[in-house]
Amino acid sequence: MELGEDAQLWDKFNPYLHTLQVSIEDTDNNTTDTTTEKFGLREIRSRNGILEINGRQLFLRGMLDCAAYPKTGFPQQTKKAGENFSTTVKNMVSIMFDSTHGVPQKPLSM
Repeated sequence: MELGEDAQLWDKFNPYLHTLQVSIEDTDNNTTDTTTEKFGLREIRSRNGILEINGRQLFLRGMLDCAAYPKTGFPQQTKKAGENFSTTVKNMVSIMFDSTHGVPQKPLSM
């Protein structure tokens, strides 16, 4: 299937959807099944080190946790701290990625 060079691209500024219909025929050329689907096309490329979608520069939003724990130097490793972190990330609906790191604590056996 060819859409051609001038096929319209989909994004939030131009939410164009193409329609595809596929049919299955038996040996007598009778249609036995048909399905129709709508889909959007995007062009994703890197130009001069910049990621673009449909010719527009892509900006990714993220969260960085630099493990700043002034009292102990270590992240809190409690169930409540994990729940608080999960809630923070879930509430950031526009977040694309999360980067966290911390200094591991000494094993309890030492």
